[in-house]
Amino acid sequence: MEQERDFLIRKVPGYPALEFINQNLPSRSYVLCVWTGVYGYYLDRRYYSDTFIEDITLKEFIHATVKGEELSKKLTQAGFYSPFLESSHIGDKYEPKRTSYFRLLFERENP
Repeated sequence: MEQERDFLIRKVPGYPALEFINQNLPSRSYVLCVWTGVYGYYLDRRYYSDTFIEDITLKEFIHATVKGEELSKKLTQAGFYSPFLESSHIGDKYEPKRTSYFRLLFERENP
């Protein structure tokens, strides 16, 4: 028999990231899930799931951002502690100027 964790890692895209969030982010953190399907179900904290097709919430943050550094600030002001997203979609959904905002955000979050 396969262990539950092994099964989840094999079947749930991004499961190790979900484990990391559950183990390392403060329990009060609010996570913005983008393009992740229904996998926020595996989070042990509050989350908001932005839809795979429309990602309207994220687009509002991106389009309201003048400089890349502001994206993190705007997410924090909205109460989100961290974004959890399928990063392979960024290049498909946003023009290069906007994708650079994500690079700045992740460099800031992961020095």
